[in-house]
Amino acid sequence: MKPADDWNRWAQTWQQQPSINVDQLRQQVRRKQWRMRIFIVWRVIGAIIVVTALTRLQMAPGIPIPMRVWGGIMFPLFALIFYMRVRQYRGIWNAASEGTVDLLRLTAKRARAGIRLAWTNVAAIILISVVSLSFAAPYLMPVRWLHDPNVRHVLAPLIATNGAIAIAALVINASYMHRQRARLHHVEALLAEVTDLDGHPN
Repeated sequence: MKPADDWNRWAQTWQQQPSINVDQLRQQVRRKQWRMRIFIVWRVIGAIIVVTALTRLQMAPGIPIPMRVWGGIMFPLFALIFYMRVRQYRGIWNAASEGTVDLLRLTAKRARAGIRLAWTNVAAIILISVVSLSFAAPYLMPVRWLHDPNVRHVLAPLIATNGAIAIAALVINASYMHRQRARLHHVEALLAEVTDLDGHPN
């Protein structure tokens, strides 16, 4: 093969390289790592608050038995949710190397983990709502709240507040999943371009 042909082939290969700013990619990976650390800290703080509240509920005098049973169920349920959330962070802290391919693979793994985490949050919201409503069902009967102003005054703001929070959380998680899927699609396209050129990673 003539040297001119080699230069032409190398020039074509160089022009086909995907436009990836490696320095910017490294910065994004590091920023995401710090955000993950902050999220872990917030989840631990949230878990402590929940455990404290449930413990006080169990120890407080005069609490109806159904409420105590609800609190007893919430203990293992919140522990399971906490475990499932934290578990999504396994294996996505560091890339195998500072190379472009490994950074892209880490970014793709983080996007997949983010989608799983959002689904975990959605499942947790639905499960907690179902368990809580099952215990609140006797108080939700029209015969109870239509003729008892005390029950009505307690239930109305409680249902409105928790319902608004649940709906907002579902919308936020759905939006987050949409963004992560778009990011995953973009990163996988970049990975395909990088790894398919010349039949091996660059």
